[in-house]
Amino acid sequence: MARLFVAVWPPEEVGDVLAGLPRPDLPGVRWTALERLHVTVRFLGDCDEGGAAFALH
Repeated sequence: MARLFVAVWPPEEVGDVLAGLPRPDLPGVRWTALERLHVTVRFLGDCDEGGAAFALH
């Protein structure tokens, strides 16, 4: 199942600052890799792969 959403990626300078922040090992917390870091502007929902491909064209 694909998840469709509209997102923006932070500028490199912001990513550099965020990368320098501590990432403590906490129960229930999963840190994401910097290259996957984004801000979701609008979640569109779940759909199958065919629906996702259709939405992109």
